[in-house]
Amino acid sequence: MKSKLPFIALAGLTGIVLALLVSPLTPKPNRGVQEVLLPLAEAQQGELSIAGLAQLNGVPAYWLGESYQSLALVDIQHKWDPGSPDGFRTPRESVIVIYSSCKPGLPPSGNPTEGYCTSEEFPPTYVSVRSEWLCLRLPSVLAANRRSGPPVNLRGAALAQQTTAGNVRVYFGNSTATVFASEGEEATWVAAKALRGVNLPGKSQVANEHVPLGPPREEDCVGFILPTPQPTATPESTATPTTDTEPTTTPGG
Repeated sequence: MKSKLPFIALAGLTGIVLALLVSPLTPKPNRGVQEVLLPLAEAQQGELSIAGLAQLNGVPAYWLGESYQSLALVDIQHKWDPGSPDGFRTPRESVIVIYSSCKPGLPPSGNPTEGYCTSEEFPPTYVSVRSEWLCLRLPSVLAANRRSGPPVNLRGAALAQQTTAGNVRVYFGNSTATVFASEGEEATWVAAKALRGVNLPGKSQVANEHVPLGPPREEDCVGFILPTPQPTATPESTATPTTDTEPTTTPGG
């Protein structure tokens, strides 16, 4: 595995991931321009438990298991936004799953506890997987100056494109999955090859990490309308596995 990328080059991307890692555990509306252009009740953002992720009936979601290599699953975020009526903000739906060597910040008690980062462990090693609808994140949407090298086939007929931010975007079926590993390019590609579905729509595309990926079906995007996800049950716990959870097995622009 290659050494870590320079911290300065990853600072912006790391900030996004760490903001997710320390976000509140209860669902919350998007902040910022959405409050002006869209009623808060329509835009949704919140943290899911593993059970909530498996029950999600919106966007096909992908992950690397309840843990990945030596990294624990520390956060799952679901965002759904139908866009603004004037078309200024386009519809979006995504699920971000983050695996990390430790969790930044402090627990609610305010005291250090096992699983949270010490000063020596910060910034942590992490892998993230972002799942989106192919029709809202087409290969052609990625600007030419954001591409690093030509697209390649991955796990069969999927189209994979590395970006200048260090991500690998994988386009297949009705889905786009964006993978990033803080350990560098090689680790990112290894994680991208291990994608598998976690909810029912995702499993219908990729039942497990050994199933070949089909080609992206852009022809199905004509007239695509972002579906409204049905609410899932309120999670009884956070996405973070307990300390006795055994490993079983994942952001950018």
